[in-house]
Amino acid sequence: MKVIKRRTCVLPTLSSDSPCFSSTERNMIVLSRDALLFRMHPRLKRVLKPWLIALWILFWLWGILPACSIQGPTWGGVKAEIKNAYPLVPQLPVDELHDRLVRGDTIILVDAREPKEYEVSHLKGASQASRLRTAAALIGRLDLSMPIVVYCSVGIRSSALAERLIGAGFTNTANLEGSIFEWGNSGYPVYRGTQPVREIHPYDQEWATLLNAELRFKGQGGGE
Repeated sequence: MKVIKRRTCVLPTLSSDSPCFSSTERNMIVLSRDALLFRMHPRLKRVLKPWLIALWILFWLWGILPACSIQGPTWGGVKAEIKNAYPLVPQLPVDELHDRLVRGDTIILVDAREPKEYEVSHLKGASQASRLRTAAALIGRLDLSMPIVVYCSVGIRSSALAERLIGAGFTNTANLEGSIFEWGNSGYPVYRGTQPVREIHPYDQEWATLLNAELRFKGQGGGE
């Protein structure tokens, strides 16, 4: 006859150190003991409840605050991104372009924005051309070595067009760093047709933060 040996333990002690239990059983006993203590001490529950709520709120805020802290575009970030994305495109500062125009230098200005943006205001003498084919048609009859400066709102679209123009053989092409936003922010004039104005199309609400508030066009099609 096979003798079955039974394990005997004093359960009321609920001791996890007892040799009668495996490691898994010991862990379960510890959890059961803690749960039992929590149920047996309502005063302890009252003390811990506010702390648990505070801890939950802390983790909740920890999750949403990074999203709330996301900022809009910054000039430093935009300019760095443009230089990284278009390393072969020269970036011409607005002050340098202004000085060259005041001196009377011959420079072809290409506005790479959409027509509705161009109609609000543009640099004096600039031609609107948001596509390579249109830009090439405007300047195709000229000497390929003539200086060309392309601009848009902040320089992203114009850098892309300048890169295409350079690839098409217009090697003396540069992007206006900061483009019309920084040009206007610097106090330099913009025109609607031949009339000077103090309004610039803000592109949209996100990018408008880079344009001085008093320059943001608020008419139909602006500030959306």
